[in-house]
Amino acid sequence: MKIPHDPDEIVALVDENDEIVGESRRLDVHLKGFMHREVAVAIVNSKGQMLMHKRADNGQWDPSAAGHFPKDFSYEEAAVKEVEEELGIMIEQSELKEICYQVFRNRIDDAKDNNRFVKAFMVVRDMDIEEFNIDPGEVAEVRWMGKEEIDSIANSDEKAMTTAARVIIQEKLGDVLK
Repeated sequence: MKIPHDPDEIVALVDENDEIVGESRRLDVHLKGFMHREVAVAIVNSKGQMLMHKRADNGQWDPSAAGHFPKDFSYEEAAVKEVEEELGIMIEQSELKEICYQVFRNRIDDAKDNNRFVKAFMVVRDMDIEEFNIDPGEVAEVRWMGKEEIDSIANSDEKAMTTAARVIIQEKLGDVLK
């Protein structure tokens, strides 16, 4: 599996209250199952479609932008950073509307656990696909999708979509998507 980010990046380790209690290399948070932080951003257009991206590392569909972030970033700063890195566009923190903040725990494979707090935001913006300058090291494809297409992918195969994407979309964006 390709690792698009620096495995030596230092991320915050957090306790069950999302308080920082230490730091670790990004690679080790999964190998050792440490609780850490991630962020997700769902860009939604006025047609009720969400920009989905297919991850370059595992081929799973994910919200518009998502990922780990450096220990000295807030969730909001991380959201802006992830959108710029993955999609090649700038957003302002003032555009972020928090839609989800919860704990996710899941097994990545036989050797890795992904235990994290995820804060997800929504940004409303109309853009053509050609306006995005995706990072091919992280993003294989981007596509505007409506609720029916997203549900079809989510129901097609357990590994077709990330765990966080399923929850964020199905539980938090159900009224927004068409």
